[in-house]
Amino acid sequence: MKKLLSILFVCTFLSSCGSIPPNTNYEILSRSLMVGMTKQEVISILGEPTSKKIEGKKETYDYDSTGVYRVIYQVSPVPLPRQSTSYLHAYFDENGLLERFFASTY
Repeated sequence: MKKLLSILFVCTFLSSCGSIPPNTNYEILSRSLMVGMTKQEVISILGEPTSKKIEGKKETYDYDSTGVYRVIYQVSPVPLPRQSTSYLHAYFDENGLLERFFASTY
């Protein structure tokens, strides 16, 4: 009976892990981006964008993620978690190449 309960607990714990969205910090991921990359190269680093905007022949990919990050600059003996939002805007030219990007976490 104990073994069955242990297995049930582990299965429940593991299945709940998959439903938690990742706390993506796009400011850190942006360090891997380079002007001139293709859309597919950007997607391979950042994943699918949250939204896309098309203006003429140019396109913008927007990424955002809200999560809990550990903060080390608080006046506390232990870093306390706080909710933060990380976002990135990737701008592609008419040839589909990355012309500029901006990332921030607040």
